[in-house]
Amino acid sequence: MSYFLKGTYIQKKNGKLHIYVRNNKDGKGRLKSKFYVGRTYIQGKSTVKSSGTANKKQAIKILEKWYDRLQFQKDEGIQVHTKTFAECLKQYEKSLETDISRTTVTIKGIRQKFNTIKQCKGIMKLDINKVNIESVKNTFLKWRLDREKVINRQATETVVSAYGKDFLSQLERYYLTVNVGKSKTVPHTAYGTGSAYFAYQNLIKLYSNYPQFNCKVGEGTIFKLHSFREGLNALLDEADLKFEKLGDSRVKRDSKSFRHTFIQFMLNKGMGSTAIAKMCGTSTEMIDKFYTSNIALDTMMDTFNKVKGGYLKVVE
Repeated sequence: MSYFLKGTYIQKKNGKLHIYVRNNKDGKGRLKSKFYVGRTYIQGKSTVKSSGTANKKQAIKILEKWYDRLQFQKDEGIQVHTKTFAECLKQYEKSLETDISRTTVTIKGIRQKFNTIKQCKGIMKLDINKVNIESVKNTFLKWRLDREKVINRQATETVVSAYGKDFLSQLERYYLTVNVGKSKTVPHTAYGTGSAYFAYQNLIKLYSNYPQFNCKVGEGTIFKLHSFREGLNALLDEADLKFEKLGDSRVKRDSKSFRHTFIQFMLNKGMGSTAIAKMCGTSTEMIDKFYTSNIALDTMMDTFNKVKGGYLKVVE
């Protein structure tokens, strides 16, 4: 039996566009559709489109326009056959199996990042021809923000469960003052956050439980360590956090890592670079050059909006 209804088959575009009515019938022998459809072969595959009409003249006009659009896409290198983001990602991952330009560690890192992206069902279903900034914002970025909210809520619940419901509010009320006597620049005072205050309290308790270290807190050495750097490195080594593999690089954590994190953290909280520079014994120019440029735009806008309790007027 022919796939087209007798008397409906037409060829256009030098025989490359086939137009006909499908000879598909239901259980009672009736045609499922009287609409003309068009079929052509392009980019290695056959593709079919319904004209949406049973009128032959209108169908020919509609399907010839469709054929011309397909040829334009082909000439411009645009993918005709729709692929989802997931299908393209799968194809790219397969290409990594024979990629000799990257190390095994790099490829492993790429796969780990893709595994995170795969968790976002919205972006995986996107038509690759329609992926743009707006679609990524409405799928992947929205998913990431929602995911962060869940993670933060779970982290809060864990903290409250371990330390009590008042602990988080206490973090905002307490801070730690550190008088730096020996410095590369001049003696100065630094201020830590609430977490630093409670960490110091725990250190005092821990220190008092070991009477063999018979010097008072604040005098001499602590736990017989001659420097902060020595103690921190020992802790990082014991926790297996001293080194980490990122792509092809092997990076290490040290006192400078914590210093950089603190500076960026305080900038994000809205503290001025001058105050941070004084606390860290460095210059405002250094803070502005190496750290301020990393502040997210929305964080900067929030800071601007707090000036004199007013808000900036957006002008487009």
